[in-house]
Amino acid sequence: MKNMKRTVSAAVACLGFVLVAGCVVDQTGRVVVFHNAPVVAPPVPAENYQIQNLRQRAEQGDAIAQFTLGSCYANGRGVVRNYAEAANWYRLSAEQGYAAAQNRLGVCYSRGLGVAQNYAGAVEWYRKAAGQGNTFAEDNLGACYSSGYGVARDFTEAVKWYRLSAGQGNAVAQNHLGNCYYNGRGVAQDYTEAVNWYRKAAAQGNVAAKNNLLVCESKGLAVGVSEPNGQTAQNPAAESNEASTGNALTVDEIKELSNAGVKADTLIDQIKTTNSKFSAQDIAAAQQAKVDPAVIECMKSYSN
Repeated sequence: MKNMKRTVSAAVACLGFVLVAGCVVDQTGRVVVFHNAPVVAPPVPAENYQIQNLRQRAEQGDAIAQFTLGSCYANGRGVVRNYAEAANWYRLSAEQGYAAAQNRLGVCYSRGLGVAQNYAGAVEWYRKAAGQGNTFAEDNLGACYSSGYGVARDFTEAVKWYRLSAGQGNAVAQNHLGNCYYNGRGVAQDYTEAVNWYRKAAAQGNVAAKNNLLVCESKGLAVGVSEPNGQTAQNPAAESNEASTGNALTVDEIKELSNAGVKADTLIDQIKTTNSKFSAQDIAAAQQAKVDPAVIECMKSYSN
């Protein structure tokens, strides 16, 4: 019995050798190698194949593939997290004018991720993306004007960019705009408007806005009601100038990852983890690209 097991094991080992080296075992047990035989490589793990497929398109100059590959490196999706690689791919995509990549590259400069920290460089890329209507870049540019990072402090400009982003449904920008109204920065102080914007952001689950709204309610602030006892309002929460990364999945990323063979369950998990939001146009684009129906249903549940 033991001899039979050894024989089977040897046969399996030889079969593996045949596949890899291009050889056979003759009747006497000798290994005969065919030097000109093609080498059959071991199968590539599915995850590696997905990244290879994506990388191939990125290397061919596809801006969306470059952006998606950069996102994979930034978030450790299918590869080891590497911010220098992320910044490199974001830059290649951003230089082709892809707004989402321009914003992400701005975040890299703002935080010093994969590049030397440079607030002026961050503002430059935020401005390019914001000029194309990227909601995350609009909020980030507003935060730069509010803080004076990389540009002269200007609350009026901050409000301008916050409002553009908030109007697109960005909860972070809605909370920022609420802070501007609450503190009278860049606009006339207006608690009613502050509460209005806090409520919009809180309805989307923004934690900072929820806290700010609780403070407003504890002070008795409501529509048409002034600060009680004429007291000076304190900032409900210190305004964060942390850049909005826009790490939520975009419909372009979903299409790219889907084309690369990423499983529906993985995409759904990433949508939920990043709390991604999608418009009706995004969902229609995913349907046209024949994205897995389960992913589309998940996108619908995360629609704006």
